[in-house]
Amino acid sequence: MKISARFSRSAWWVIWLVGLHTMIVLLHGMAHRALATPSTPADDTFRIVVITLLPILAVPLVLRGRRAAAGLLALALAASWLYGVLNHFVLAGPDYVTLVDANAWHIVFVVTASLLGCIEAAGALLAAWLFWQLFPLLPRNPAARP
Repeated sequence: MKISARFSRSAWWVIWLVGLHTMIVLLHGMAHRALATPSTPADDTFRIVVITLLPILAVPLVLRGRRAAAGLLALALAASWLYGVLNHFVLAGPDYVTLVDANAWHIVFVVTASLLGCIEAAGALLAAWLFWQLFPLLPRNPAARP
């Protein structure tokens, strides 16, 4: 896999961020199951497709310099962040952190929900930055290239 020198540091950030995101998503999912939080088929589909699969599938394409993949990663992580913040911290529902049964998994649930919010926000910003860096809107001056 060829990664340009210009994006190598960013590429490593994307790899680490999505890898960490995936591990925390899996741990958070285990907490959901242990706490028996109810969910709808729409919730399950969103969690599987947008929160779990899209970031993983976007990584190899982002590393190849695909602008659309960086945009897709930014949108997936931003949507995941919004979904998580609303369901865990804003709307009183089965996923609301203070309404979930208090047991050993409650701490894992709250901590992973908080970590996901931070990672998804940072990942969305990084992917958006990559989106604009891969193909800037303004044309570059060919005479100014080194």
